[in-house]
Amino acid sequence: MLTITLLAYRKTNLTRLLLVSVAFGLFAVKTVVRHLDILVFNWGAQTTDLLYTAIDFVILILFFLAVTVKR
Repeated sequence: MLTITLLAYRKTNLTRLLLVSVAFGLFAVKTVVRHLDILVFNWGAQTTDLLYTAIDFVILILFFLAVTVKR
């Protein structure tokens, strides 16, 4: 999804698509962080829950902005 939205952004230069691309990029970052936590770091439940919640909140804000931005 990240690649598709980045290609669409390059073609149209719409700010909305850039915001959606960043949101999909954060989904990828969240997945990488989750796997690193399981395999390497083991930060603890409270820390990872806070981190995942913060990333989810930023993703929701980016999707909201993508819907409400005029151009």
